[in-house]
Amino acid sequence: MGVYNHFKSKFGIVEALYVQGFARLQEATASIEEIQDPYEGLQECGRRYRSLALANPMLYQIMFQKAPPGFEPSEQAFEVAVKVFGTLVNAVRRGIGTGVIAEGPLTDIAQLPRTRLGRRG
Repeated sequence: MGVYNHFKSKFGIVEALYVQGFARLQEATASIEEIQDPYEGLQECGRRYRSLALANPMLYQIMFQKAPPGFEPSEQAFEVAVKVFGTLVNAVRRGIGTGVIAEGPLTDIAQLPRTRLGRRG
């Protein structure tokens, strides 16, 4: 009961996990912009994202699959997710600027699978 008293509802607990998941993703991808090569930066961002998802499958479900059914993050929690997504958008922007990625809407490209990336050499 103590947990429910602190979070007020099941969805309050889920939202705390949602925010924690995005905080972990932010921590994992924070240094991506320090990688000089935009292609390698995008690749590393993907590796870190995948690693976090594989290590924390329940958090991944809460963050990206709206588990449990009916969960919708609050505006404040969603802002946390948007901020983290900005790291990937910035990596895409760098990739477009150097010709590693074809031009297009940044947020759309940031959500595409790896096949959208150009190949070197």
